[in-house]
Amino acid sequence: MDVDQYKQSIRDFFNIEPVEAVYLYGSEAIGTPNNQSDIDIAVLFRNGI
Repeated sequence: MDVDQYKQSIRDFFNIEPVEAVYLYGSEAIGTPNNQSDIDIAVLFRNGI
């Protein structure tokens, strides 16, 4: 799965879960990803975990 597919999977998940906030950090957030980069996110769920 490439990064764009992962991003779409994340978007799909957030469309069905009650999420208050999502924080993107790491190389994707600052615009310096490379072919070895992952996607770093933190999620605040509206109803807790």
